[in-house]
Amino acid sequence: MKKYDVIIIGMGCAGIGAFLQMKKTMKSILAIEEKRIGGAVFYANRITNMPLIKSIDGRRIVELFEKQIKKDAKIIYEKCVSIEENKDSVNVTTEKNKFLSRYTIICTGREPKEMKNVKLKMKTIGDKLKGKNICIIGGGEMAVDYSISLSERGKSVEIISTGNFLKVNKNLTNEAKIKRIKFNRMCIVNNVIKDKDYYVKFIKNNKTIVKRFSDVILCIGTKKLLPEIKGEKRKKRILFAGTVKNSISKQCSIAFADGVREAMKISEKNTE
Repeated sequence: MKKYDVIIIGMGCAGIGAFLQMKKTMKSILAIEEKRIGGAVFYANRITNMPLIKSIDGRRIVELFEKQIKKDAKIIYEKCVSIEENKDSVNVTTEKNKFLSRYTIICTGREPKEMKNVKLKMKTIGDKLKGKNICIIGGGEMAVDYSISLSERGKSVEIISTGNFLKVNKNLTNEAKIKRIKFNRMCIVNNVIKDKDYYVKFIKNNKTIVKRFSDVILCIGTKKLLPEIKGEKRKKRILFAGTVKNSISKQCSIAFADGVREAMKISEKNTE
C-alpha cells in the first residue's frame, strides 16, 4: 500500500488552505472529499472578507478554488468512515478503500442539527426545493444569507426564528429586508407536517399560527461532522482544521487560514 506524506479529508475552505500550503513542502498528497470542493461556502450568497476580492459569491469562489488546485491535486470522491493513528502512520478508511499516510488533516466541517420535537425528516441548505413559497426555520447568518440567495432565484422566502437576529450581520439583514424577506422573531416551532405542501405550526406573541409553504428548510445550527477516530490517545499525526475544530472558523477566510496554519505545523515537524 502506498504511503502518502499527507492525506487531507474534506476540501472545503480549510482543506483548500491546507492543500495549498502542504504542496510547498510535501510531494505526496491525497485529498478525500465526500461531495464537492468548497463545502458549505458553495451556498454563500456573498463573501466580503477574502483577501484581494471586494465581493464574491460562493459558487464563483469554488470555481476559483477548483481552477487553482485542479492540476496539482489528487482528489478521491468518497466518504471517510474511520481514521486510526499508529506510532508512525495513519490508516484512513473510506466506504470503498483504505489509505496510509504519515499525517492526516481532518477538514470535514459541520453538518446541520435536527429539530428534536419534529419527527419529519427536514431538508437543509443545498437540498432540491419545490415551488416558490419557501420557509427557513432558523435565524443565524447562514439562514439569512441563504434566504437572499433563494430570493435572487425567484423564491418568496419567510424566516421563522427563536431569536431576534441581533447577532446577524446588519448588511445581511438590511439586504434581506430590501428583498422583502419576512422575518418572524422570537417564535417557537411546534411542528412541521408534510402533505402536498408543508404546514409549519409555531407560536408568535403568545398566538398559535399555522402557515402553508411549498417547501421548508431547516437551518438551526450545526454540529461537528467527524469520522470515527481510533488509535493513539495523543494525536501527533492527526490534525484538525476549520469548523470541525470550532464554529468560529465558519467564515471562509478564517477556515482557509486555519488550514494553512495546521499544514505549517506538519511542515515544521518534517524539518525537525
